[in-house]
Amino acid sequence: MKSSVKKDLDTLSKNLYLESPDLWIEFLDKVNSGIFDELVLFFATKYNYISIVKYAIDNNLIDINAK
Repeated sequence: MKSSVKKDLDTLSKNLYLESPDLWIEFLDKVNSGIFDELVLFFATKYNYISIVKYAIDNNLIDINAK
């Protein structure tokens, strides 16, 4: 994973923790497992982290069937 994407994921994680600690736990579990589903992509776009979305698309990491 690129360092810029890693940095953006860390910053996004901090923002999400402040917004909703419950969702933050789920978000961390998914990111640490390499799952980029609608939850991760939603918050990446909400907070304008297009690099995360681009990374997920370029590396075919999007899993809309993840639980």
